[in-house]
Amino acid sequence: MERYECIAKRKEKFVTKYQKIKLSVLWNWPIRFIFEAYLELSIATILKFKAMTYSYSTAADVFDTALGIFYFILVVAGPVFYFIFFAINSDKLRKNQKSFVDKYETLFESIKVDHIWNVNYNAFFMLRRFIFVMSCVYWNGSFFILQILYALVESMVFISYLINFRPKKSK
Repeated sequence: MERYECIAKRKEKFVTKYQKIKLSVLWNWPIRFIFEAYLELSIATILKFKAMTYSYSTAADVFDTALGIFYFILVVAGPVFYFIFFAINSDKLRKNQKSFVDKYETLFESIKVDHIWNVNYNAFFMLRRFIFVMSCVYWNGSFFILQILYALVESMVFISYLINFRPKKSK
């Protein structure tokens, strides 16, 4: 009987230590890394899908394709995850809960949190980068005028968003 009590006590200690570690982990550096590498990751992923050969003759081909699919899902799901994350946690952000702010500060650093359109500034920025990469890769060659027009319209829409909502704290 003593043996089971000893195991139960160790399990309790392990669970409490796990909870402390879980609450203290800061997600700022991996989030910052993803933001910084998002454009490069988008370019690499889209180029991979454009040049993908569907020959799975070696294990390296299978691994290469699986990795390409994983990164494509990561790139596409990035802005979507951002929207959903702040839709779920908007009350924590508005109440300025210290644990939430400490963990995810890089997501809304120097951004006003008073409106949902302001909070999702980074998601719009990521989406804009991804669509720009798609236009550069798939509209190359004879569609360069379409690329220029798209870049102009995209920039005008983003500028109007910045003027209307002013998501940044600084001017």
